[in-house]
Amino acid sequence: MKENGVWINVDSQAPNTIVYEALIQDPSIIGIQEDFRELQQEVTYDQSRFDIYYETVRSVKWFIEIKVLTLENNQQAMFPGAPTTRGVKHLQQLVQARKDGYQSHIFYCVQIPYITSLSFMKKWILLI
Repeated sequence: MKENGVWINVDSQAPNTIVYEALIQDPSIIGIQEDFRELQQEVTYDQSRFDIYYETVRSVKWFIEIKVLTLENNQQAMFPGAPTTRGVKHLQQLVQARKDGYQSHIFYCVQIPYITSLSFMKKWILLI
């Protein structure tokens, strides 16, 4: 997709691969200060499949859900770009995973080079 003269990737799987490979190279990109015991892509939990699962050497278990941001207004990325029932379900499942003892990250992947800030659509977030 081309927006304001700039090509923007809208393939939701590409960022998943990029983040996964970046974690292999440098876990500190998301604040991890210890080695992985396990690192996997596309892991099923309850009724969802999360983008990345990892477990640290201290047996702390994490899920990462990667959200690609492609909606932009005045150099501001907006989340969600297209609210979906599936997206709400993923976030609700992350909340449930936290209750079950897992930790979680939501990784917002902004692929628009001229973005200067991020905003969240409050109405959608309140559905969680």
